[in-house]
Amino acid sequence: MIDALAVTTDEGREGVDARALHEALGVGRDFSTWIREAVERFGLVVGQDYVTAQGLRTPESGSAKAREQVSTDYALSLPAAKLIAISTRGPAAVEARKALLEIEERWNSPAAVMARALQMAHAELARTKHATERALAELTPKAEALDRLAAARGDVCLQDAGRILARQPNVFVRTLIEDGVLFRGAHGKPEPRGDLRERGLFSVRVKQVDREAYVQTFVTPAGLIWLSERYPATDRVAGVPPQVDHLRVLPLGPADVRRGEGH
Repeated sequence: MIDALAVTTDEGREGVDARALHEALGVGRDFSTWIREAVERFGLVVGQDYVTAQGLRTPESGSAKAREQVSTDYALSLPAAKLIAISTRGPAAVEARKALLEIEERWNSPAAVMARALQMAHAELARTKHATERALAELTPKAEALDRLAAARGDVCLQDAGRILARQPNVFVRTLIEDGVLFRGAHGKPEPRGDLRERGLFSVRVKQVDREAYVQTFVTPAGLIWLSERYPATDRVAGVPPQVDHLRVLPLGPADVRRGEGH
């Protein structure tokens, strides 16, 4: 009887099989009615006094064609099982109460207490490991982004800034224009807002080619960090790997002429 009564739930908690207890007590009513009345009568709380699980059970009809039916199984806490057993009369109930007392003694033995403590410790270690792995998975993209930013020395052009941030360069520039970070200046060239230049996030240089001057916008190291935070990894275009090694970083030279603050 003891082996039939004592169960372990999916959460690793000890309990008493309510169906086995129903049978041991010799109750005349069907199990479903009996357990519902017991829960109501004693004010049993799910998750505290009992847990439930769905299972398949074949009706005892004696027919080989009887179909399996979904049934609800209950695992009672030991105090709840003892309360139900004490309230039940008859010789069968007396034997059931003795079995529950023996189960209680087994569960409270030093060996059983130690086993439960070890089980709880292993479960806690598993939860801690899972939480650590999840935290590392979240931090890895950030660490990779910082590595890419550290590898980019000096100001970089807008196209290369997009590559560093794992974005399609042309799409990235269009996004910055649509978001108001950049605007179309003279000759339709993208230029940064004046306040962003003042913060040291962007720089502009006037280049002369064939006696014609045009503006080129660059992103500073501080600007790369700012853009990586404004446009996180979840917003990036899938399948675009970050690139740094081939980037053409243009340091300031004597031939570069800073454009006025203008915007």
